[in-house]
Amino acid sequence: MRKWRGHMKRIIFFAFFVLTSITLFAEGKAEVTIYTMPGCGRCSYTISYLKKNNIPYTEYSTSDKDNNMKMWRAISDSGKPARSISMPVVVINGQTYFSMPDLKGFTESIPSLLAAGGSGSGTEIKPDIIPDIKPDIRPDIYTDEDIPSDNKEPQKFDSVPENRFFYIKSVQSGSENLGYWDQPGNPGIYKRGDNLALYSKDRGLDQQFRFRSAGNGMYYIESRNGGVVDVAGNKKENGTNVLIWSGHGGSNQIFGFKYIGDGRWKIYAHNGSVVCTAKSYRNDSNVQIWEEGEEDWMEWFFEDARTGIKYAPDGSGTHGSTK
Repeated sequence: MRKWRGHMKRIIFFAFFVLTSITLFAEGKAEVTIYTMPGCGRCSYTISYLKKNNIPYTEYSTSDKDNNMKMWRAISDSGKPARSISMPVVVINGQTYFSMPDLKGFTESIPSLLAAGGSGSGTEIKPDIIPDIKPDIRPDIYTDEDIPSDNKEPQKFDSVPENRFFYIKSVQSGSENLGYWDQPGNPGIYKRGDNLALYSKDRGLDQQFRFRSAGNGMYYIESRNGGVVDVAGNKKENGTNVLIWSGHGGSNQIFGFKYIGDGRWKIYAHNGSVVCTAKSYRNDSNVQIWEEGEEDWMEWFFEDARTGIKYAPDGSGTHGSTK
């Protein structure tokens, strides 16, 4: 009986929330701005919720550096300590809400925020009053590096095909069936924090990666099993680990590419280091970052997962290992 009563209470609350939301929005009393990030399940869930209930909103993806800055301005203006961020970040009538433990936290906050009325979204900040933002937050999500600087000259990189899956193979391994990016455990499921290492090709989903634009000529590297390649802690020291994480749009998940000929590529972390092996292409050798050099353990082939051909922008690609 108590379980049934609790269930009924939740139904009544949810119905009240939906009716309140729709009524207030219909009267033009509220506006919603939502900041999302790639690979964020809660973001997609919240967008679906807003659409389902006909609540008008404006969405900004933080993969765009200007939108990322807007989000941090909104957080700074909220006066709330940004010790941790749980996406999405939502602005309702100029009030910013974030650090949500789950969708329930979002839905339970909206009725009281809507009741304040008003019409400003609070996302447009005049350039002359941009705050000096220094968020104290989890390093595996964001660091100060994630806040774009208008004075920073972006490095020029080469474009790579989007939404095609590749095996990424160490040039150092030559024609041997070794040196392919690989994740441990069940190949169909990624686990946050899993190490990215090298192994012989087994054609698993955990060995196939695609590139998705992050803007400004840079890309996210996404595994076919759903994980995203991530530089641990956004550190720059030689030997910093490269691992698998859920997508959050931070700069430690953004990479650039340079084609150096003969099907060979260099992969650059956002902080300027290159992605490389631990000077070995044998099974279980680590993938990490290092200060740029000219060694072959800092270079990679991109083998098309369907054809086995090494990708080259000039069309000079050749067949890779098919063992």
